[in-house]
Amino acid sequence: MDLGLTGRRAIVCASSSGLGFACAESLAREGVVLVINGRDRTRLDDAGTRLEAHGVPVDTVEGDIGDAATRDALFEACPEPDIVVNNNSGPAPGSLADWDRESWVSALEANMLTPIDMIRRSLDGMVERRFGRIVNITSAMVKTPLSPMGLSTGARTGLTSVAKALSR
Repeated sequence: MDLGLTGRRAIVCASSSGLGFACAESLAREGVVLVINGRDRTRLDDAGTRLEAHGVPVDTVEGDIGDAATRDALFEACPEPDIVVNNNSGPAPGSLADWDRESWVSALEANMLTPIDMIRRSLDGMVERRFGRIVNITSAMVKTPLSPMGLSTGARTGLTSVAKALSR
């Protein structure tokens, strides 16, 4: 199926493996020029090589997506993304009694504020070009919360709400 994405540019966060890589690979199959990201250089380079086999250019940015410097590097590599796929690992399960303020701040930073920053940096250009796609990989927990996943659920539900508000 041709989705009409050939030549479009995408940033795919946390994409050296797992769901992020699967998204990057689907985009590569559609002819999308990619900038991928991961924390492990060896795994990131391997992912880049595998994606280039689909005949598209792939740039890699090593680093934690939660670091502003990594986000800066992603936008240096792809200043005008047509597609942004937000992805990041989530906090460990636990219980409310064990989650202090720092636990909440960390979860919100990683799984809500970081993706919102990626959206903020790309949205105006997408509007100007009259094309753009934001994909937020979150969790089934945003629809069916479970107590041990409270940190993840809180942050990711917040991101989902912001994205819904922006879509209007």
